[in-house]
Amino acid sequence: MTYAIGENVCDEYAVRLPLGEGGMGEVYLVEHGSSGELRAAKIMRGGGGASGADMVGFRQEALSLLNVGSHPFVVRLFEVRERGRDIVLIMEYIAPEAGCTTLEDVIRRGQGYNDRLLGAWAVEFCVGMEHALSCGIAAHRDIKPANVLIGSGPFLKISDFGLALAASRYPAFVDGAPKRPSQLQMLEARDGCRTCGTPGYVAPELLAGGKASQQSDIFSFGVMLWQMAARSTESPYGVEYKGNTRDYLDAVLEKALDHAVTHIVSPYTAVIQRCLEPNPADRYPDFPALREAIKSAMKAAKIPAMDFIVNPGFQGSFSDYVNRGRSYLILGRHERAHTILARAVEHDPKSYEAQVACAEASSHRGKLVEAVRAYEAARDLRPEAATPLNGMAFAWLELGEPTKARAALDEVLAQQPENLEALLLLARVEGAQGNDDAALKGVERVIAIDPRDWRAHDYHGRALWSLGKLGDAARAFGTCLRINPLAPDVRLALASVLTAQNELVAAREEYERAIRLFRDNPETLNKIAAHMAEHRHEKGAIDLFRQIADAEPQSRSIMIVNIGNAQRRMGDVRSAVASYRQAIEINPENALAYERLGDVEAESGRHDKAAEYFGRACELEADNPRYHASAGTAYLQAQGHRVAAEHFRRSLALFPEQPSILYNLAVALCCDGQEGAGLEELAKAVRLDEGYARAWYLKAVIEVGLGLEADAMVSADHAVANGSQLSARELQKARSLLGEQSGRGTVRR
Repeated sequence: MTYAIGENVCDEYAVRLPLGEGGMGEVYLVEHGSSGELRAAKIMRGGGGASGADMVGFRQEALSLLNVGSHPFVVRLFEVRERGRDIVLIMEYIAPEAGCTTLEDVIRRGQGYNDRLLGAWAVEFCVGMEHALSCGIAAHRDIKPANVLIGSGPFLKISDFGLALAASRYPAFVDGAPKRPSQLQMLEARDGCRTCGTPGYVAPELLAGGKASQQSDIFSFGVMLWQMAARSTESPYGVEYKGNTRDYLDAVLEKALDHAVTHIVSPYTAVIQRCLEPNPADRYPDFPALREAIKSAMKAAKIPAMDFIVNPGFQGSFSDYVNRGRSYLILGRHERAHTILARAVEHDPKSYEAQVACAEASSHRGKLVEAVRAYEAARDLRPEAATPLNGMAFAWLELGEPTKARAALDEVLAQQPENLEALLLLARVEGAQGNDDAALKGVERVIAIDPRDWRAHDYHGRALWSLGKLGDAARAFGTCLRINPLAPDVRLALASVLTAQNELVAAREEYERAIRLFRDNPETLNKIAAHMAEHRHEKGAIDLFRQIADAEPQSRSIMIVNIGNAQRRMGDVRSAVASYRQAIEINPENALAYERLGDVEAESGRHDKAAEYFGRACELEADNPRYHASAGTAYLQAQGHRVAAEHFRRSLALFPEQPSILYNLAVALCCDGQEGAGLEELAKAVRLDEGYARAWYLKAVIEVGLGLEADAMVSADHAVANGSQLSARELQKARSLLGEQSGRGTVRR
């Protein structure tokens, strides 16, 4: 790519991420230096063949696109700039949702939409085209799934209006050697007529020297509508691209002139057929007529049809606000994203898109319980959607609950057996449950389906790592980074594998690459430093934490806590304690610092002091279930049984699905003489985790004491069946209880 991350484009905008490249240049996610607003910068490369007149003419063509203004179904162009021989278009950025940015992404997945949503998108497209044409745009000229963006909400946005027309007039701005047939390029028909377009989508009359019009755009839309209905990016004429653009173009043109459209079963088949008529006069006369035909097809198929009326002077929408939050998520600015998205949820709790995005932000921030709750809210709003279940599965995995994750994924795969995200997460579940071979096979299945899915190669590396195949794991991570060099977690995983192989210099080089790539992103730098601290690179981590603290003074207290964590890993507990105390001096409300001091005291056996620190953390962050669990454990060990029970109950109120905390609560209650209440909590624990041997064992002991012999028999039986979790003494006692009850002739349940 031409521009590096952090480099300025047109003075005010700094490059944050490369987004891709096409036949007319490269696209970057950029951030405005003063406002912090995120935009997409499309760099139109003039190249050596572009004259001064070309530059002026192309810029004038691009400036005319500003007349399209703001519309919910059109990607907005904010400004046109020049940089050397490049034209820079500063455009609205549409953040991906569920891994999809364009309609092409959605079609390739072949799932996640039905005929109702397809019809709504088609109507929206027509409304967007009507608006652009009414603003003086003669034609789009490059309608295809890659130029239709799918963002937050059920709306699409059309991009790249008029750029193909501008490029056809100024060919120096079109890449002479496109990397894919789906890119915009200069095309030449057999009779020598040249036009600018994308092979497979260009109307036949344009290849014969005809003028672009609504009818030629309607033909391109017909190709796209066929692909949407067929759930395929192949040609509607059954022509396969075999590496030669000219041959492909000629074959498609011949089939198009014969109207040899591959038949598919769809409510929109008749509409597609008319859009693809070889004679422009036989197609729909304009987009309003096409829109009415789509609505009629929906009504005939008993699909609820709706229209979209956009008020003049439209200045944005709630979906744009959600998109802004999602954009910061893409950049790894999770705290900022969460602030925006939490406001969105507060404004409209019934917005599925806002709930999903807010859940994702919580998940990235490590607030996993909060994420689960938000995903549950999203699922209530849209029960058929896969994204909330996949999100819940990820959160459950991070919480150490693979059984719950599997249950969520089973629901997704029952409806969508080829859902790639669910299949990858299921592979992670297998790995978490010790089934490494099954995990590896699951990932390899996804790679076979889509070799370009970088997440699959990431999971492939992790599965190989679990099997101890470090060299193979490193190669898998390398493959992933070639596809997506900006995946920080993958680069960190590669550094971990290299460290495990004692290749410390190579590992350090990967950390340095990551730091260079994300030098303007404090949150990601913090993640890199934390990873270094956990993987034998503590000194480098401490240096990086200090750099972040100097660059971001508001984060200084947290960075000093992180320095303390690295010092503890190095065995320097005294310095760690000093760091935690310094963090509290800087910010007396730093709950994490108090929790870390509590950990140090607990490790030293000073449970009274640990309880004091954990209690302070709970006061500062009352809605953190982990802090309450730690406080309850410390009070329990310090014999403060009633206070311990209060903290355990608070933790469970915030996050009920915690079998181990239910067990600890039962212990606290029993120590306080409330055996019956303790028995109730243990019953909840074993309902959540049927293999929880220690809970079954304690339950059996209490039931014997209360004279519940039959129940004790069942509990002891379960405890022995999962005896590998018990100590030798506990297992012997459980077997003894089982023998005693059997000797009394108790009937098993």
